Amino acid sequence: MAETATKYSLEVAQAEDLPVALQRCWLQAQLQPSGPVFLSVPMNFMQEPMAEVGLRRTVVLDDVVPAGLSQLAEVLRASDAGSLAIVADYAVGASDAVEHLSRLASCLGADVYSAPFHVQGVVNPLHPRYKGQLPATTREIRSTLSHYDRLLLLGEKIDTFTFNGVQAIPASLKIYHLAPSTRQLGFDYPCDLAVLGDVDACLKALVDQLAAPADSPSHHDGAAVLAELQAQYPAEGTHASDALILDLLQQLPRDCHLITEGSSEDALVQRMAIALGFSNVHFAPRGGGLGWAMPSGVGLALATGQPSVCFVGDGGAQFSIHAIWSAARYQIPVVFICFVNREYRILKDLWCGALNISVDQARFVGLDFDDPALDLESIARGYGARTACLRDATTIQSELRASMQHRGPSFLLIEREA
Repeated sequence: MAETATKYSLEVAQAEDLPVALQRCWLQAQLQPSGPVFLSVPMNFMQEPMAEVGLRRTVVLDDVVPAGLSQLAEVLRASDAGSLAIVADYAVGASDAVEHLSRLASCLGADVYSAPFHVQGVVNPLHPRYKGQLPATTREIRSTLSHYDRLLLLGEKIDTFTFNGVQAIPASLKIYHLAPSTRQLGFDYPCDLAVLGDVDACLKALVDQLAAPADSPSHHDGAAVLAELQAQYPAEGTHASDALILDLLQQLPRDCHLITEGSSEDALVQRMAIALGFSNVHFAPRGGGLGWAMPSGVGLALATGQPSVCFVGDGGAQFSIHAIWSAARYQIPVVFICFVNREYRILKDLWCGALNISVDQARFVGLDFDDPALDLESIARGYGARTACLRDATTIQSELRASMQHRGPSFLLIEREA
């Protein structure tokens, strides 16, 4: 089971092997591409004495820049080669290369996209060349990339969630791929140039070779952005609860940790949060998933000592709502915002997308919470959370203030339109 979610897994067979196993797993976690490893330790080992235990701190020098990087600089510099898009995957954020990416995009006049399921911040969302996250379905990715002649992919891959009729990458697109590991380099796409090296070190070398000037500080006109969002998500109309989400985000400190799970509101919350300038937004892991967000919210609040805010749907909440109990038991300040539409809406949308039909044309089995009705507020209260329903801007202001000051979990519900 662990192999499906980690880059390396190991179970020790005898207690004497534990020091070597720990050393091996620690090093594997650091090596590119860095990621989680799994070490299984049988319970009886806890009672066994060991004659020798020694762990050595290993310094890994992996800031590799290939000697042939000038070839990549040359093809990127070619102004007559057509329009260029840059797609940034998780390796850009993992290597702290966001500043170099911004300089490169400005120098080349390239549009920048974050890859689907990029796991962590990989771009400066306020950079004028940033065009948002690529969609997660193949047809929509192809539609976006068809506007370009060339693609520079930074990191592992362009991960997709569903295949809906066409391949994600247009055959005519020239692809240059820079990745820190051979595991995915040129693996999914027929690349014209594949470069193996540390992303941060290579991007720094590229901007130096291209003599890219330093980027001017991004100007974030908060008032203009807010006015635009308020016009886009009015308080009256078919989707009035969108305005409640915007009201809620406005009142949160911009450095607080936001966690948004793969509910039907996921893209909406991310779009608003990035536009408003939030700096710590956590979102779906590789391929999406449900059930990870509520425990993550608890963990982030425990680690920082500050309230985290976790957005989750009533369907996704079923996977790990018991995380509330841990927050209540240890008085961890976490605020859960639960969108209530009484259905597994994301699954309905995925099903309709696969069949290319609308929701009202489909018949669903087992995807509605109406027989019996689900009383999430009582469930959350039973696990130890303070609860409330957010119905208007006044309620949001008072309840959010109380929740952010509460030493323990709060579970706030927003009714969503069908």
